Amino acid sequence: MSKALQNIQAIGIALLLTASLPTLVRLGTGILMPHPEHPRMERVARISKDASKAQREKYDKDYEDREKAYDKAYEEYNELNKTWNTKYFYLAVISALILAVVGIFLPITSLSIGFIFGAAFTAISGFAYGWFYLSALPKFIALLIALILLIVFVVIQHKRANK
Repeated sequence: MSKALQNIQAIGIALLLTASLPTLVRLGTGILMPHPEHPRMERVARISKDASKAQREKYDKDYEDREKAYDKAYEEYNELNKTWNTKYFYLAVISALILAVVGIFLPITSLSIGFIFGAAFTAISGFAYGWFYLSALPKFIALLIALILLIVFVVIQHKRANK
């Protein structure tokens, strides 16, 4: 096989890993920990223009009751969503750390690069879901760990290239 074809194959493997690893983490999380369902407001038939005053008052009262029930359900959903996003952040960042460490020590370059980029996109996914719900400390620690891993990865790759 020619060198160019080998390079294309290696890039393809790395890209497939880069795309599939974050997707596997997200789908696996969804299976183990289903995302809360967004509430829906009950729909009812519209009232006709010819309706009596009593019918209009009943319709308005029913609408207010449905609106209050929806508002309560939406508040519960927001709390569940915040909890889910926070858990997903931690799960994605831990998964990204594991993927990065595995990627650093893999001897095959295309697998190593695929795992490293997969780890980066998994971490980005976790940050995207949990960023608004976390305090500054977990964000800082996760970014600091990512920076340290990046430095370690560059040093190891540099040593491999100079062998």
